[in-house]
Amino acid sequence: AIQKNLVLTAAHCIPEDVTWDAEFSVGENTTKPDQVVSWKQYALTNYNSTTLRHDIVLFQTDADFNLKKFPMLADAKPAAGITAGTAGWGRTDPDVNEIAVHLLETNVTVQKDEVCEIFAEWNQFYQICTYAEDTGACQGDSGGPLFTITDCCYYPGVIQYGITSYTKNPCAENPTVYTSIDKYRDWMNNAIVNFGVANEINNPVCCKCDNSPNDIGSTSCAADPSPTPTPSPSTFDPVPPPTSFDPV
Repeated sequence: AIQKNLVLTAAHCIPEDVTWDAEFSVGENTTKPDQVVSWKQYALTNYNSTTLRHDIVLFQTDADFNLKKFPMLADAKPAAGITAGTAGWGRTDPDVNEIAVHLLETNVTVQKDEVCEIFAEWNQFYQICTYAEDTGACQGDSGGPLFTITDCCYYPGVIQYGITSYTKNPCAENPTVYTSIDKYRDWMNNAIVNFGVANEINNPVCCKCDNSPNDIGSTSCAADPSPTPTPSPSTFDPVPPPTSFDPV
């Protein structure tokens, strides 16, 4: 959940050409949730099910979550070399078709873009590449977050950078690809307006200042360089069919 009635997850989690329904569970870390709500409407943006390009979907729920805090959504792609967390209910053994009983979390390292060029469908503008030895996302972790914890600028909290999209078996021996949230902030805000939801998505805290307090929602510092323009999610170049990857 990114707001009291908004859920951000992976578009490939929505079944194609079949009747489906979805419920969202809220709990601490077990499969016995404290609250279950249904979806009201959702928005996609040029999702390509062949390449998993634009693997992002925003749901509005039919009831508010009983939560007090929500993540801030990144306005920039994380730099290579930083450690980030990822979490999910997926397999702990790629050869055993069983999901976890408890919500699991692990740390991964953001990689340089070329590490994920092993995937034909890799796109550096819209995706984040991660890897960690003997750990990472696996089947069943789809739609989970890539995040960091910040205690800077007097506003501690979680900053979400990505959405778990795909990897290649064996899971822990290959990189994992995440949809990079920063490229979709304008699209998300437009979707929220269309949903009729009052609040925009949470802005990330500016953590590059010298411990001086910033207003909540500050997204840049005076010394920050201007962001490099990237192609709009409304248009994208076709890529070759995937060679070998597995949605997670």
